[in-house]
Amino acid sequence: MALVNHLKENYSYQEVVQLSDHLIQTEYGHKRIEYWDEFDLLEWHVAWRDTCQQPPHVFVDRMIRTKDGRTAIPYEHQWITVHDHMEGAVPLQLEENREAIWGAFIGNMLAFGEQTPYSASTQERLIAPSSVGTGGQWAALVREGKKRIQQSEQLTAWFSKLEPPTLPASLSIDRGYSWNGLFFFCPRKEEPQKSYAPLRTFLLLWMEEYGTDSLKRLLDEMDDFHPLTDGQGYLLLAECLKPYELQGVREGKDVRKEWEKARKLVRELSGWLDEKKKVSDYATSSTTS
Repeated sequence: MALVNHLKENYSYQEVVQLSDHLIQTEYGHKRIEYWDEFDLLEWHVAWRDTCQQPPHVFVDRMIRTKDGRTAIPYEHQWITVHDHMEGAVPLQLEENREAIWGAFIGNMLAFGEQTPYSASTQERLIAPSSVGTGGQWAALVREGKKRIQQSEQLTAWFSKLEPPTLPASLSIDRGYSWNGLFFFCPRKEEPQKSYAPLRTFLLLWMEEYGTDSLKRLLDEMDDFHPLTDGQGYLLLAECLKPYELQGVREGKDVRKEWEKARKLVRELSGWLDEKKKVSDYATSSTTS
């Protein structure tokens, strides 16, 4: 009853029935409760969810406001937030304008992630090729992995004055849902990463699901909202070059499919950046001649 009374005191609910630790019934339907131990993490989630959603195209699982406009309330040494419980939500299947909608959303997310400070983890999962071994059937992959690491480090050094954005760790196609005819993005309640690793994972899944032509259109849309050709795109390429698949080799897994997908993503992204640079160079020479 303590939680029920606390919610009634702070939110515009006259009727509250606690169904579980994370679910309540109100006169406005079911609502979900989230518990937060770190206020800084809560503040970051509030800020990016409020900033990056783009009605009427993209909605984000935001925090319902209290009577006096707060996004969270203290409760038993924690903070709690209230959210819509999206009953009947189904995985999103966009047939039209998917690149424009997702591209604008991610572009805004990149812009926010560059401008908003947060001491996020880099979540580095890269292992040294030497720890895998240089013999056996994976010798060629290990050699290529070493080369990819060198290329990644070189790109990072060239653009050392830039830093990658802070992104939601759960940036994934499968976090997009259709609810009441609207596109909702539902992030997990987790610490963000100051890295392009979440976007790398997203692009790999996108390319597998929709193909390389759609991937390039998606990059075009992202670039329109947040330029990738000013150096940030090369930091993304540096991330994509990292041979994370070597972890699977060390664990005895067959990673040839994953390796080829990563190689293909690097090839497509590199080609897209080269083409953008040619267009930019041509435009510059035309205006100065």
